[in-house]
Amino acid sequence: MPTDPTLDQWKRLYELAAEIKKLAPWGWMQEDDLFAVQNPDTGDNGFVSVMGARGEHFAISIYLGTEALMGFWMMQESPEVGVEILLAFRQLQLSFDDREHVEDEDRAVMNELGLKFRGRNAWPIFRSFQPGFLPWLIDADEATFLIHALEQTLNVAPRFNENPDLLTMADDMAYFGRAVRREAGQQRWGDETIVVQPPQPPSIPLPMDEALLEAVATKPKQRKFTLELDAIGIEAIVVDEEGRPYFPTMLLGVDGKSGMVLISEILNPMGGPLTMLGTIPGTLIAKMAEWDRYPSTIDVRIEPLANFVGLLSEALGWKVRLKDDLKMLDLAAEALAGWMDAGSPSLPGMPDDEEMAPAGPRHRSGSASAAGVTRIIQFKISLAEIRPPIWRRVLVPDTMTLGDLHNVIQVAMGWWDSHMHEFEVNGVTYGSLDDESFYEVLDEWETPLSSLALREKQRIKYSYDFGDDWQHNVVVEKFLPVDASLNYPLCVAGKRACPPEDCGGPWGYAEFLETIGDPADSNHEEMLEWVGGEFDPEEFDLEETNEMLADRFGEEAS
Repeated sequence: MPTDPTLDQWKRLYELAAEIKKLAPWGWMQEDDLFAVQNPDTGDNGFVSVMGARGEHFAISIYLGTEALMGFWMMQESPEVGVEILLAFRQLQLSFDDREHVEDEDRAVMNELGLKFRGRNAWPIFRSFQPGFLPWLIDADEATFLIHALEQTLNVAPRFNENPDLLTMADDMAYFGRAVRREAGQQRWGDETIVVQPPQPPSIPLPMDEALLEAVATKPKQRKFTLELDAIGIEAIVVDEEGRPYFPTMLLGVDGKSGMVLISEILNPMGGPLTMLGTIPGTLIAKMAEWDRYPSTIDVRIEPLANFVGLLSEALGWKVRLKDDLKMLDLAAEALAGWMDAGSPSLPGMPDDEEMAPAGPRHRSGSASAAGVTRIIQFKISLAEIRPPIWRRVLVPDTMTLGDLHNVIQVAMGWWDSHMHEFEVNGVTYGSLDDESFYEVLDEWETPLSSLALREKQRIKYSYDFGDDWQHNVVVEKFLPVDASLNYPLCVAGKRACPPEDCGGPWGYAEFLETIGDPADSNHEEMLEWVGGEFDPEEFDLEETNEMLADRFGEEAS
């Protein structure tokens, strides 16, 4: 367990800060005028950078180790990588900041030492950068090395001012350095050439409960179950058990069809990004051990995540695909961002959190069960301009709204709810006020089905994706009494698979079917890959459809 610096260490640090401020080495040193300081206690090297030549951020940074050194040069050579890379490498820093950057812990030490500061860039701040964490207070060991590094900065900086060639080395992997020499039983600091060796590939721990993995492997693998998975940054600051703050990363997993959030776990940032990614296989298995089945396909956006998830492919037989477009997951991430903006007191995946909602809009007009419902409407939903027909028969309480019916259509048909839509009922247009419609529409969420005076054999027009222009005929077949043994909405029949999103409408779908049905077609393989490797236009799974309706509306449909 790290210990806090002693009062003597703090006193020496503030003395050195005052000398650095008076010397102002940023007046003649650039940020990339690096020199090395060898830690006499460990033999590890720190690489000192003097910041402030541009008059913006006055600081002495010590990059700890070869990996941090490589990260520094990455920032210098590729500024577009962003300041976020600073959080990926170990670093100690003395900076001179304004009063608002002073923490209560800093102020307590200053008060105990009787120190007062006033003005811009006048307050010495000592910070530790650890991979995955935000800059935070230094511990006693870090204070010891920071004292050495600042003392050697006071030695090297004036000499460099007098001799600009002091830090020039013949070898790009060599640095002018300061190290402790032992002479006649005495330890003395002296000049030394520090040769840097390329860092070894990191050894990434992969914590895994083998018993849980075996348990998951015995569960059924659902062929049409695709999990969209990504590690996303959360714009909130949380602290670990030692009080160190960090921006959390969430492992977010979403059902690729229903949009239901299945995984929302905060990953442990300790050790940095790669170590954190190494915890993902174990996190996945721990979650899937709670399920009654596991996915046959996992879609991810970045290759490192694909590699880690792929480590489980041999044991579980799933396919891992790299895809730029994770529509359901992006909807879930947007919902999460909105949830955070609304001021939620906790994060999903952390203790005492509330379960997250599915990615798509949820049922807004009350329970989806038969309780409180007086009449059920049986709709037949058919895609226009398609032969042989693609259709679904659903039972929907008339207490639900047109917005709820939109969700029923999306789930029952198999769409992804990623485009605009609208209803036309009795010559009146209804839609979501969240969509940027070209004309005024009435709010579908404020329109119960019972208010529309529907009659048997009446046709409602439902349009989805104004580019592909999927037209649906929604026919009121009949009105039914409530069956208390059922949960609504419910799909009772259907034929054939939903066309893939963005395939170009009815005519594009016809061309798609022709292409995947002809192995000799030059676009055959590419089109199959685009659709996920396989597509059976005759397939429709009633049980799976009702499971997704239950997920969307929060009840177990029969």
